Amino acid sequence: MKKILLSLSILAFVGVVVVGATGAWFTNTETSTGNTFTAGIIDLKVGNESYITDSEGNLVLSTTGTSWGPSDLLGKYFFNFTDLKPGDVGEDTISLNVQNNPAWACLDLTVTETPENNPQTEPEALVDFTVGDNQGELQNELNFVFWKDDGDNVLEKDEEDSVFWKNSIQGISDSPTLALADSLGGVLENGSPLNPGETYYIGKAWCQGDLALIPVDQDFQGNIGTNGPLDRGTGIACNGASIGNASQTDGVVADVTFSVEQSRHNEKFLCNPPQEGTLTLIKEVYGGILAAGDFELFIDDGTTSFSDGDVVTLPAGVHNVTEGNYSDYDQKYGVDCPNGQVTVPANGNATCTVINTSTKGTITITKNVVGGLYENNPDFFNLAVGGEPVLSGVPEAFPAGVNYPVTEDIVSGYTASYSGDCDNNGNTITVTAGGSASCTITNTYTTEGTLKVTKIVSGGPAVNEDDFNLYVTSVSSAIVTPVDNGMNVIFQAGDYVVSEGDYSNYTTVIGGDCDASGNVTVPANGAASCTITNTWKTGTLTVNKDVVNDNGGNETISSFNLFIDGVAKTFGTTYTVEAGNYVVSETGVSGYDGSYSGDCDQNGNVTVPADGNAVCTIINDDIKPNITLIKNVDNTTGGSLGPQDFVMKINGITVPSGNSKSVNSNFANVITEIAVPGYTSTGITGDLECPAALGGTATLDEGQAITCTITNTYTGGPS
Repeated sequence: MKKILLSLSILAFVGVVVVGATGAWFTNTETSTGNTFTAGIIDLKVGNESYITDSEGNLVLSTTGTSWGPSDLLGKYFFNFTDLKPGDVGEDTISLNVQNNPAWACLDLTVTETPENNPQTEPEALVDFTVGDNQGELQNELNFVFWKDDGDNVLEKDEEDSVFWKNSIQGISDSPTLALADSLGGVLENGSPLNPGETYYIGKAWCQGDLALIPVDQDFQGNIGTNGPLDRGTGIACNGASIGNASQTDGVVADVTFSVEQSRHNEKFLCNPPQEGTLTLIKEVYGGILAAGDFELFIDDGTTSFSDGDVVTLPAGVHNVTEGNYSDYDQKYGVDCPNGQVTVPANGNATCTVINTSTKGTITITKNVVGGLYENNPDFFNLAVGGEPVLSGVPEAFPAGVNYPVTEDIVSGYTASYSGDCDNNGNTITVTAGGSASCTITNTYTTEGTLKVTKIVSGGPAVNEDDFNLYVTSVSSAIVTPVDNGMNVIFQAGDYVVSEGDYSNYTTVIGGDCDASGNVTVPANGAASCTITNTWKTGTLTVNKDVVNDNGGNETISSFNLFIDGVAKTFGTTYTVEAGNYVVSETGVSGYDGSYSGDCDQNGNVTVPADGNAVCTIINDDIKPNITLIKNVDNTTGGSLGPQDFVMKINGITVPSGNSKSVNSNFANVITEIAVPGYTSTGITGDLECPAALGGTATLDEGQAITCTITNTYTGGPS
């Protein structure tokens, strides 16, 4: 987190970066030591370049320490100017650089104090009668503008459209947190995170008075040191004529916070996440056979169902509650939810009551079984009212005033009779609205036999044996009867064939009382039992490795570790596995890009076909390292040359100050420069791999990036 303080009665921003036993036995012990995880880094570096001018662009105030390169902000000041006057213009360019990893970024400015410094001057006291601790007026007269800059500290014409804040400092304080880069957009990156190592610039100007934009022509040079606001103007006009004496001696204190957050595994980050509340759903039911928990309720889009008593977290605001189609019930809403519309308060709770009243009556069909295997299993018989399936003894709702036939499936070995509100043939039964009717069907057992088919599953994805379709076909009548796994089913004594559905990923073996083709005889007054065993088929999976070292890389296949579904494996080995889906992965080596080819997709997902094979290749290509050269010119004893006047080289190729050069890894890269009269090279500083002096070499690993600063000190002579 970057925190910047704007202090009282002077304009000052202060920033801080927040971010075993022995015996006579043969023995052997193997130990892996030093296994390590290292956490990644999210580190934001901030730089600043500042000026304060009059309305004509002349420098009027200056202090040391208000401009610096990318660094942490402890003890640094964005502004430290006193004695502000109406018409003064301040202009800064803030540089942001996220180190190591891409990150989302937000900006927030909050006024915390508005001191009315006492005693007031005489002119102020004549017009300003507020003397409280935080009753100053400067916060309303100090106007700001922020834009996306190219680093030259000047508002240029093609940058005017990038202005994202233009208001008094109090008005900006009252606005929401600004997205520099979040998942929905941003002023620096639109919907993507800040790139590590890339420098972003924010222009910031202020005016004590009326601020106007007068952008200058774009020079397309960025910051070259001679095209800043003192050379070309600020691009800002400030008119202090409207400022009276009320703000004399006043001050303003504010916090300006830059915050960054990792983007990896955080794809939906928002600088301003929506506020939420809760909605409690209440269902009231009058009449009918459904309970409150049987009704499906929906909110807004109608795709996710909820039920009575659910407390749902939602974005604050207006929502619509509906329910499924229940034609047997009339519906209305409670007073807490008129027409199904309810407002959910931020950080609060709302309720919505949905009321249903039944419009039907209930019919109950009871099954009475006398004798046989199903004497204690009345639900084996398939009952229906008007063609609609019902369960024995369970009331079901039906529209009133209709004559319904009561029927059941014919079960071999049983005869049926009817009693109650339906006649002896099952014709008919009627119910009134809100009323009830009942009928009893008695089935009497006749002599037959039983057949049980049991399913056994071996290997493959987790399944329920009951999910397999099992069939018994009569040899004499060709009637096919579906049966349930492990259930004794009554059949007329005779010959049958046991079979199942088509499951091509399994091998099938039939046993028990059945022969290998499923033939079985059901004995009269006896029982037969068969088994069907399904075994999941296999395939093969091979993962190959291709290491491309076209940029100096020296890693080999042995540098990479292969995993299949998280289990360590060996490249180039063919494994026999169960047919199905797998994930191929590896532990990557720093400095190499990785990709998949063959039967794997780019996420390493692969499907191994039954009785087939799948082949994947993981390709790793070495990444070129980069060297950035920075020129530091020390003109303390005279001289006027700048970084642009020196020619620095890597392996004989010119690299301007601040630029990077891609090089081969594991290679001694020579850093030199062309000597300039009057200046002496006083050494090279920077990352550990940088040489100590010109003519030295830097050897980098794959994908590594370093920055080396070459310092030249003026020693006399031409400049």
